[in-house]
Amino acid sequence: MRIMADLPYFRIVTCIDVPASTPEEAYELLRKALRSIPESVVWESSDEWYTDDGTQVPVEEIEKARMAVFKKEDEDEDKV
Repeated sequence: MRIMADLPYFRIVTCIDVPASTPEEAYELLRKALRSIPESVVWESSDEWYTDDGTQVPVEEIEKARMAVFKKEDEDEDKV
């Protein structure tokens, strides 16, 4: 973790509703939005995702979305 060793920290569990058509699109939007927070604030996403009707998204679908976003980010970095 990147938290400063000389400071205590608080874990704040937050729910964020992301307008998107697919889990991949939602995760990509979330990552883009969270890039604007200071590096001293560490974030992670859980495997607890829900659709707008309250249906839990299967972990396999979450992992597939994450991997697709990570792959796209890697490809974008290679272009730079």
